[in-house]
Amino acid sequence: MKKIFLVWAGDKEETTRMIEELRRNKCEVMYLWSDEKKDLEIPGVVYHNMVAMRRGISALGINMNSFPPPGVALLEKLYKTESLVLTMMNRRVEYGGHVMVVDEKKRLYYDLVRYLQGILNLFKPDAIVFPYFPHGPFPLILYSLARLMRIPTILLWEAACTSDRVLVSYRYDEISPLLAEALQRNRGKMFSVSDLNPDLQRFYNQQTGPEQDEVPFYVESLKREIDDMKSVRAKIKMILKSIRDGTFFIKIYDYIARRFKSDLRKEYLSVVTENPDFNKPFVYVTLHWQPEGTTSPIGEMFVDQLLMIETLSYALPEGWMLYVKEHPFQWSMSGVVKYTNMRYEGYYKKIATLKNVILVPTNINSYHLINASKAVVAVTGTSTYEAVFRNKPGIVFGYPWFKDVPGIFKVDGHDSCKEVLAEIKDGFTVDQGKILNYLKSFDEATFHAYIGPIGGREAVISREESVKNVIHAILKELKKIV
Repeated sequence: MKKIFLVWAGDKEETTRMIEELRRNKCEVMYLWSDEKKDLEIPGVVYHNMVAMRRGISALGINMNSFPPPGVALLEKLYKTESLVLTMMNRRVEYGGHVMVVDEKKRLYYDLVRYLQGILNLFKPDAIVFPYFPHGPFPLILYSLARLMRIPTILLWEAACTSDRVLVSYRYDEISPLLAEALQRNRGKMFSVSDLNPDLQRFYNQQTGPEQDEVPFYVESLKREIDDMKSVRAKIKMILKSIRDGTFFIKIYDYIARRFKSDLRKEYLSVVTENPDFNKPFVYVTLHWQPEGTTSPIGEMFVDQLLMIETLSYALPEGWMLYVKEHPFQWSMSGVVKYTNMRYEGYYKKIATLKNVILVPTNINSYHLINASKAVVAVTGTSTYEAVFRNKPGIVFGYPWFKDVPGIFKVDGHDSCKEVLAEIKDGFTVDQGKILNYLKSFDEATFHAYIGPIGGREAVISREESVKNVIHAILKELKKIV
């Protein structure tokens, strides 16, 4: 019987079905993390609510004090993890949580390391299954400890090119083994669009045909989420909650006071270049909405997007410019345009002082910027992926699932940046034949399913079929690695 740790985001019915099906196939889920609000009572499974875990609260029946605190040797091996986790903890502040000082964050981090190392040693799982990449403080610590302890990890990535494709990987910073095998198998072959499955045909034609400026499905889904958050019903709910917890008048005062203070939007508008010159050679940089997993953890050190922009500014060819555009949802998702941990006062002003760098209006069509640019850059953003279909090279600083697409360059500092930009200046061209080869390999390496609500909104398969495919994929991978 294989022993499994499962981190999952599904509802009670879906999660229970997965556990029962895995059990029938001789895979016992020993420990479950879920964001289900009500406790899940599944015989033989230790259930741990994700919210409780984030607060450092142990699972029922487990005493953290029975585990030894982490020592210097372990903490030194986790220095990178610690840096990423402390940044992730900004999110607790952004969404109404207690404002934590650095030492308080480190105290919570040490508790999480102590607890997670303790349960790994106690239960000795054969593998850990994650939805997505390790997204959040405790999944990243769990993932990092598992790597150190040589416990296999299975990551299920939702690939945002279609609404229901999942790619299996073992590490977020390495190519999926299945994709690597497919690319090797198809090396040198010539494929056409008709060789792809219908969903990928639609995707390719949308990216390269007359509808290439169409808003992607995942952007539309996020927009609907924002609209829901701003609805009258949501506002009434927030007002009632404020009345109950006694913060109503404090929030009203804060809201009125902010009207007369500087904020993100005002600062951006004070330094933006209204009419950027499209005739100049420029590299287009798309900022990420933060805090979010696309920069932390998979952007690693470049969660600090200013570091990325400074690196690009330093590496630009003579006479080239850097056009930087804020993410369209950055101000919307905050609910207000106040400064945050990720967009602090002076953030945009700092960008505007960098050599050959300008901020462009957020209402300029992103696809127009892509088409006029020499290259498109992001930490891990899909704008770089969309660029190669428009024959523009992409540059990423982090580890998106599509980093191995032909025409996308992975860089990690000013030296690699200079080399890539020099190659682009010298006439590098995107090969659409290689991209079709990649899509065919991607087609063979992925399966139809969806993990989160965004993919599920547009998927063509049922939730039941999706769960069935996920279980099949997990069992298939467990046979290989355990």
